[in-house]
Amino acid sequence: MARKTFKAAVVTGMTLAALAGQATGAKAIVGGEPATSSDAPFTALITLERPTGSSVCAGTFVNTTTVLLPAHCIKPDTGGTYDTATVQYGSTVRNGPDSHSIVVPKSSFVVHPEFNPVTLNNDIALLRLGAAVDIQAANLPTSAARDSMPLTMTGWGAPSQNLDILSIIQLKANFNRIPGSQCLDHFGLDNLPVGSMCIEAPEASPCDGDSGDPMANDGAVYGFPTIGDQSCKPGAPAIATNVFHYLDWIKANA
Repeated sequence: MARKTFKAAVVTGMTLAALAGQATGAKAIVGGEPATSSDAPFTALITLERPTGSSVCAGTFVNTTTVLLPAHCIKPDTGGTYDTATVQYGSTVRNGPDSHSIVVPKSSFVVHPEFNPVTLNNDIALLRLGAAVDIQAANLPTSAARDSMPLTMTGWGAPSQNLDILSIIQLKANFNRIPGSQCLDHFGLDNLPVGSMCIEAPEASPCDGDSGDPMANDGAVYGFPTIGDQSCKPGAPAIATNVFHYLDWIKANA
């Protein structure tokens, strides 16, 4: 089964090595519905300007100065290097009148020291803004996500895998954690990447541009998607970083 990382160009292949280090396009939650301002006020949109064009990921404010995001969004420098990143926040409407943005240098990113861009082990990073912004941050989880716990994913992008543009409005869909064996079977893997979990929604799917979308329950962020089905087929399993696995690292570096 072909699969991809959700970043800025399509990534295909039958091994985890084939998933890493390539830019992907800008689609989003297939089957999602419009989000409200109260669903996930901690969602951020992160844009990296590269010589070959912009790449976009989502992130989660875990305090007023720090955004949580996937490491594969920023390493390696696929598509050319970048010097700055623009973080947009504060509105469900992209570039809307209530939206705010801040530009930060590349040095603001902190990548997990054991992130492997080939295997996608430890696919997690932080973005330190250097100054506090007016935002309602997400809480960190006190336990791992349970299989029965609804996790609301929020992000921007086209509601169809056939479109290649970001959505103006933020979309949402409810996902659940499912047994890791379902992702192993679906993607033909021997093991999940270190620090990840398997997720699924009956009528939705993350797609390109959805890397880093917060998956939250009751104000706490439990994960964010990183790898998914090549066709973004609703109901197909996807792989997400398990935030609870990294609590100590986040607290030490945020």
